[in-house]
Amino acid sequence: MQMTVLPYILVSLIGGIGKLKKSTATLIFSRAGLIMLLLWLLALVTIALMPLSFPFVESASFFSTSSIEPATAIDYFKLYIPSNPFESMAAGYVPAMVVFSIAMGLALIGMEGEHKQQILTFMHTSGEIFSRITRGLVKVLPIGIFAMSASAAGTMGVDEFASMQVYLISYFVLCLLLTFWILPWIVSSLTPITFHQALSIAKAGIVTAFATGNIFIVIPVIIEECKQIMAEHNQLTEDGATLIEILVPIAFTFPNIGKLTVILFVFFAGWFNGTPIDITAIPSLSISGLLSLFGSVYVAIPFMLDLVHLPSDLFQLFVMSGFITGKFNSIAAVMNLFTLTLLTAALFHGCLKLSPPDS
Repeated sequence: MQMTVLPYILVSLIGGIGKLKKSTATLIFSRAGLIMLLLWLLALVTIALMPLSFPFVESASFFSTSSIEPATAIDYFKLYIPSNPFESMAAGYVPAMVVFSIAMGLALIGMEGEHKQQILTFMHTSGEIFSRITRGLVKVLPIGIFAMSASAAGTMGVDEFASMQVYLISYFVLCLLLTFWILPWIVSSLTPITFHQALSIAKAGIVTAFATGNIFIVIPVIIEECKQIMAEHNQLTEDGATLIEILVPIAFTFPNIGKLTVILFVFFAGWFNGTPIDITAIPSLSISGLLSLFGSVYVAIPFMLDLVHLPSDLFQLFVMSGFITGKFNSIAAVMNLFTLTLLTAALFHGCLKLSPPDS
């Protein structure tokens, strides 16, 4: 499934941005950025409210034999700056690949002539090939993945699971709430797409993401489904299709709502340690958590634990639960990408308006 994703991002971004006009490119990035910020704010508020569901218990502080170690520094230059684009592709540094592809696409915008058209034609044809391969693989992949997931889940001990039940249950509720109610409701309230349609078009991507725990491989599916539903409502122009093709890969490189849900673990860690997060620390934790999640969650969680003065040993609980929670934050991430793309496309076509959600 992963063999087509990196090349697909490369050709879709270069080809998509390259055929835009300067005014259109400015419109896309400014509007999508605003919608992304609003979705982040919505997710952070929802996450901050979830600890209200934790039961009240009196417990001693979690005993830690280790001192708090400073969080590993994130190499933002290597992650985002493609000093060697080929190395970035080989190492799987998606943000660096996106920066390189955007730079090439922007350079193409100002070019004219036959050579530009040949490059754009090649990029478009390659994108169609990768999409066909991905659609074929999606049909058979879940069969083996579900068997592998069941085998791995069965190796967890009962005691380990019981100690995490408060976090797991609240985390599942959070992800399911965002995926199957809040985000589809936003789409149906602000676009011509109904609540049922919003869930229906995301179904294939959600199932695949849940089975694999990986949203990376469903990017082509998200793009095709978004273009199809907008076309059904007669709201898809050539520029609109281009917008969708370049927006999803770009949005993938930023922290999505599924990734933000791991901040809930820090609230749980405070409850588990007997030192709940103070309400005055929530804004700082939310903003710092968002910024730290531009990197890996395994770097972000120790950083956030240190930020709120919780023992670093609690990070072991997060790692233990990662297999299960990763399935659920993947589906929230997929729905986030669908929501961001559909809202931006609706805003681009002038059909974004507030109305009662239609089922």
